[in-house]
Amino acid sequence: IQYTQLNANDSTYLEWIDFNQFDLVENTNKRGAFSSIYSAIWMEGPIWILDEEAEVWTRDG
Repeated sequence: IQYTQLNANDSTYLEWIDFNQFDLVENTNKRGAFSSIYSAIWMEGPIWILDEEAEVWTRDG
């Protein structure tokens, strides 16, 4: 995590996504060694383009 934060750029970065930002969360009935695997739709989507004048990121969701 620290390496990713220190080396972030416009296209490679780490972003925390709260659970409430997902829709249609469902169990895929697949299991990892110590986990269950779920599928969901990220409603807001990733940060896509910076509007430099407004200093606002546009999301692709």
